[in-house]
Amino acid sequence: MKRHAHQSPKLAHLKQLLGLRQYQAVGVLESLWYFASTQSPRGDIGKWSDEQIAAGLDWDGSPSELIAALIASHWLDPCGANRLVVHDWATHCDQTVRRGQVIKTEGFVGVPPPKTSVPPPKTSVPPPKTSVPLVKTSVPLATASQPEPEPEPEPEPEPKTNTVESATRLFEIFWQAARIGWQQDHSAPGSKTQAAIHFKKREPSAESTRALIAVLRAQVKSNLAIRESGEFTAKLPHVFRWLRDRRDADDILTLSEPQRAGPTEIYRPEEIITPQVTAAEAKNTLDTLAASGNEFARRRIERIKRIT
Repeated sequence: MKRHAHQSPKLAHLKQLLGLRQYQAVGVLESLWYFASTQSPRGDIGKWSDEQIAAGLDWDGSPSELIAALIASHWLDPCGANRLVVHDWATHCDQTVRRGQVIKTEGFVGVPPPKTSVPPPKTSVPPPKTSVPLVKTSVPLATASQPEPEPEPEPEPEPKTNTVESATRLFEIFWQAARIGWQQDHSAPGSKTQAAIHFKKREPSAESTRALIAVLRAQVKSNLAIRESGEFTAKLPHVFRWLRDRRDADDILTLSEPQRAGPTEIYRPEEIITPQVTAAEAKNTLDTLAASGNEFARRRIERIKRIT
């Protein structure tokens, strides 16, 4: 429905002629315009008979009375060539009708189709040729072109070992040892997945894994020695936090140089950490470390002596 059309005197006249309510008259006009946009987009609705138009509008009364009322209220206009046309259809139809192919080729009734501006063909004009005299040079041409030296072949890169697979194997060894140590410390090991992430960030080797497990063992022994003396000491954090925060640096051991291992050698956890660590062994470990100059072990022994 066009804006303000419900306030038009033409609508009131149509209501009076057909004896309709406001909403009924609005429905007749909407149906008329929809029928015209789909069946007569040019506005030449007169090519259909009165009965066909009434059926398209779902009008259950007399078709002739309907058409007469639409003409009298100036919603339809008589036309000699097309019998009937929609009033000012070219002005008031919606954009969908205007953009249709029928309107682009044939136009509305009584209105010529829009002209399409075709740009003139571009003609390419070649630029004028200018003759440039050749300059004679007294520089002799090279008798023969010297061949460029061939580049030296690059050395083939050495085959890389599967570091990802090696790091995974080393982590499984470390994890087994860590589980034993954390069990002895009565601590929860935490997430294995997170521990694997922080372990692989260190780019581990067989030697560094063995040294890491040795530090872990020493920390467990020292914790047991402190608790055996009656002094409180915190439990070990989760394994991934222990790795992430570099807690292995808390207890620096004086380790002998480990035997260099091949890339595929695997250390078994039972060769590095014993299943059980007694309090006496833990105390002996602290004494040994203190004698070797380990400051961490010395401070812990002093704390034990002050308590006992």
